[in-house]
Amino acid sequence: MLYHFARVLLKMYFAIYLGPIKIVGKENLPDINFILVAPHHYLWDAPVLAVTLVSTTFFFMAKKELFSNFFFGTLLGHLNAFPVDRKKPGTRSIKMPIRELRRGSKSMIIFPTGSRFSTQIKPGYLMIAHASQVPVVPATIKHSKWGQTVIEIGRPYFVNEAVNSRTKENHYQNLLDAYESIGA
Repeated sequence: MLYHFARVLLKMYFAIYLGPIKIVGKENLPDINFILVAPHHYLWDAPVLAVTLVSTTFFFMAKKELFSNFFFGTLLGHLNAFPVDRKKPGTRSIKMPIRELRRGSKSMIIFPTGSRFSTQIKPGYLMIAHASQVPVVPATIKHSKWGQTVIEIGRPYFVNEAVNSRTKENHYQNLLDAYESIGA
């Protein structure tokens, strides 16, 4: 309930804060649940993607430090975020999203670098996509000034090959190629 109410409020807020948001490639969003994978550049990336793209319910990973404040942590929980220790991610970081995606009721937004300040892609999204067998949908957000925000959605693809040290780089290159094809 809170998720849908917050979604409406955030959509209005971002309309004022960012202006109209243009979406390119919306036809690439699958009818089934999926993992939306995007570079993380702005503090507001996840909520903008969640409220702008589709009427599906999304869930998110968020660094555990954001949950240290009781009020904010509770709010994040109601907005379908769950805490992840980025220094020592446990199996819950992978198992919970797989379980949720297999249920089919929610899609996931994930930033494969794990931070706005990193360019190193981490393999978690690949393991989740492979195990859950839902499509990966690459997306980018470009923002230069008010009224100049564009979300570009790439073509979905599946991670059919197991993720290991031998295949990881190929998977990363596929994602980088997908970003490049949508103008990242």
